[in-house]
Amino acid sequence: MSHTLLSKQLSLLGLEERQADVYLAALTSGGGSVLELARAGSIERTGIYYHIDELVRLGLLLKGTRGKKTIYLPADPHRLEGLLKEKQSTLAKALPELEVLYSKNVEKSQATYYEGEEEILKLYERLEGVMSKMSKNETVYVFSKTFDAVEALPDFFQSYFERRDRMAVSSLTILPYSERPLRRDLASSDALTQAKYSFHSKNRKYIDDSYMPEGVGTVIVASNLVVMIDFKTLFGSITESKNLSTTWRMFFTFLWDHLPQPKK
Repeated sequence: MSHTLLSKQLSLLGLEERQADVYLAALTSGGGSVLELARAGSIERTGIYYHIDELVRLGLLLKGTRGKKTIYLPADPHRLEGLLKEKQSTLAKALPELEVLYSKNVEKSQATYYEGEEEILKLYERLEGVMSKMSKNETVYVFSKTFDAVEALPDFFQSYFERRDRMAVSSLTILPYSERPLRRDLASSDALTQAKYSFHSKNRKYIDDSYMPEGVGTVIVASNLVVMIDFKTLFGSITESKNLSTTWRMFFTFLWDHLPQPKK
């Protein structure tokens, strides 16, 4: 293994780059004075003292003498295992307090914004990640003008709908009345029309278009995420909040319960 690779691996274990170089120089040369270690590691002498002191503190260099000269000898590399155990022990002691600090922020809303086509695709990547982990006993709530979404990103949504169909989690979807599938539309050979009607949601209801006029966006509630997207401007947001997602689910359920069942 090369010196450079060994140095990088020691850095990953927590040593600073120069400390790794000094320790390797000591291992290679068998130890020596400050000047000798500086030469062996191609390190400037003026910058080596601090790193030697740190390595002595960590127990990776042992201080000794050769005649009247102070020398530094390399400690057994297994000392690194001890250092890792010490760090693990320190982390174990700190974790309970860190978890308390984290738990205080869990209930706080965390919003992320997405603008432009690439960002909206990232939004859906995060949303799909959450939905793919939801069970069949959970529900995703969707209030959407699907046609606007497909017109904005036709290629993406055709494949997205296929992936969505394979997920275990069910959904309740409210669409505008104008998006009801008609026989002539389902039989169309037009690619965009096919993409618009490739959305298969068993549980869907329709609301009068007057309640979803031009400019109305999409709202999706999945687990603790509240997703909002304006496909006309390709701007969206994800708010992660238990309280907000609960509020939106209650509002959606009220609306769903007061809408008629679609005619077959």
